Amino acid sequence: MPATVNVMSQVMHSAVLGAPEPKVGDGVTICHWSDRSVGTITAVIAPDHITYTEDDTAADKSKGELQMGHQDWIHTPRPNGMIVHALRHRNGKWYIATVGKNGRYTVSVKSTPVAVGARNYYHDWSF
Repeated sequence: MPATVNVMSQVMHSAVLGAPEPKVGDGVTICHWSDRSVGTITAVIAPDHITYTEDDTAADKSKGELQMGHQDWIHTPRPNGMIVHALRHRNGKWYIATVGKNGRYTVSVKSTPVAVGARNYYHDWSF
């Protein structure tokens, strides 16, 4: 796990080990430093290769005004959004892929972690 990911994101990323195989429409959680964003799987290219788009996320104000600590969100898939590739590493965890020198997608444990099969958005209000 990259040193730039906080403990809760590490727990979230590890919790999906052994999760069912991904399918189109399943959720993903992108584990940033202290925030987590969410997306929707748009294609399963191979058992260890998916694409997803990030969802639009807005605060759910039906329970009152937005304030520090508020963690109720409404997620809307963006099927025409930017396509992001993610690969399952040999350690069993998913990461955002980059295109290598050979033109193939590649990941390492220093890549941005992705929890496949779950949507768990979090906004850190301390920044």
